[in-house]
Amino acid sequence: MAQYLTTIEAESYFDGKLHIPYWVEADEDQRNRALREASKRIDQLAFRGAKTDSDQDLEWPRINTTYADDVIPQRVKDATCEVAYALLEGAEPDLEQESLSVSSEGYSAARTTYARDSAPEHFAAGIPSALAWKYLKPLLGNTRGIKLSRV
Repeated sequence: MAQYLTTIEAESYFDGKLHIPYWVEADEDQRNRALREASKRIDQLAFRGAKTDSDQDLEWPRINTTYADDVIPQRVKDATCEVAYALLEGAEPDLEQESLSVSSEGYSAARTTYARDSAPEHFAAGIPSALAWKYLKPLLGNTRGIKLSRV
C-alpha cells in the first residue's frame, strides 16, 4: 500500500520535535507500517476536490482545491507523521472513545459523568491524534450541519 511520505521525509519532520521516543525506538519496518496505516486512516476522510487520477492509490493529490494539482499538501504529510506516531505509541481511537464515554462514575462526594454519544470528533473519524486532526480538518469537505458519531 502507498503512503504519503517516506521514512526519510518523516525523519525530517521528527527531527524538529522534542519528545519522540516511540519513533526513535521503532525500526524501519515499524515506521513504514505506521506511515502506511496513517495514510490509510487519512484516506477514509472526505476531502474537498477530486483525485487527479481515478487510478491513483491515495486521496492526494487532488484537483479543485487551493493546492496545485500535483501537490500533496505539507499539512497532509505532517498529519500522517502525527497519526503514525500515535499508532506507534499504541493509540486506538475506538478504545479511547469508549473510555471517554463513561456515563457516570463516583467515589464518595466526587462524581464524573460523560455523555455516551459524544467524543472528540477526531476519534469518531478514526484519527488518533488531535494535532493531526487540526492539520486535516481545513482540507475536508463542508461538514457543517453534520455530526460525526460512531454507532
